[in-house]
Amino acid sequence: MTDMQKPRDGGLIDAFRTSIANFMRYLHALSALAGKEGKDAITLYWHTAVIAIVALLLGIIGYLLVLASIVIALVVLAEYYKLYMWAVCLAVLILALLHIVIAIICIFVAKKRIVPIFEVTRRELRKDIEALKHHG
Repeated sequence: MTDMQKPRDGGLIDAFRTSIANFMRYLHALSALAGKEGKDAITLYWHTAVIAIVALLLGIIGYLLVLASIVIALVVLAEYYKLYMWAVCLAVLILALLHIVIAIICIFVAKKRIVPIFEVTRRELRKDIEALKHHG
């Protein structure tokens, strides 16, 4: 708050008016900061939600592919003379594992992106409280 006004020599009412004006400027600056952090938080959580949805979809696809590979493996075991089915089973299993790995990576990325919101506002409030403690 570098633009704080100093009370004029008009007495108590002037000092009170100046204090109210300074307090209103402080609230305005604090609310502007909180508004900016709110926008940033919305963007961050929107991106995190998209990553989580992608992870969920890839996890479901991976699970379904694992089930398909198990079915193919059972078919191959039942009819062992169809050797080309092993290659199909292996390909589906590799694809399933790839989907699961990507889903796990997406989950870690989403967890890493989650940060406490309004951290800058909290820091500013802490600094202001400390300044008030040392001032008074």
